[in-house]
Amino acid sequence: MSTQFRMQLFWHEIGSFVDMRSLTLTGFALIAVLAMAAIGPKPVFEKKGLEFRDVKLGEVLTFYYYFTNEGDQDFIIDGVHPTCGCTTPEWPKQPIKPGASGKIKVNFDSKDRLGYNAKGVNIHSNAGEINLVFEVYVVE
Repeated sequence: MSTQFRMQLFWHEIGSFVDMRSLTLTGFALIAVLAMAAIGPKPVFEKKGLEFRDVKLGEVLTFYYYFTNEGDQDFIIDGVHPTCGCTTPEWPKQPIKPGASGKIKVNFDSKDRLGYNAKGVNIHSNAGEINLVFEVYVVE
């Protein structure tokens, strides 16, 4: 076998190896891009923290947390749990489609809650746990 032929064979093998490596890396990159493109449900809240001042003692305060599902899959809320018995949440029981909006209704009973109150509701969903907080200043 001539030296020239051996060199050609050597470079041919190297070229095949490099081509296969490039193809493998391209395949992994494509899989990574596709995995990132499927983001799942993505609830985006207008505000995750609210503040209320001068709420009269004994008043029931009602307010809402508004959100939009900016993901590519339905957003499903399994439950919403308050951090205190003085708080009662209501939430959509049906799936929130991609691009659709929804709201979490919260009632806070200020009876026996004079002064500063920091409370919250914890959402359990297919997008993970989401914590919403609020502060209430209760006056006589």
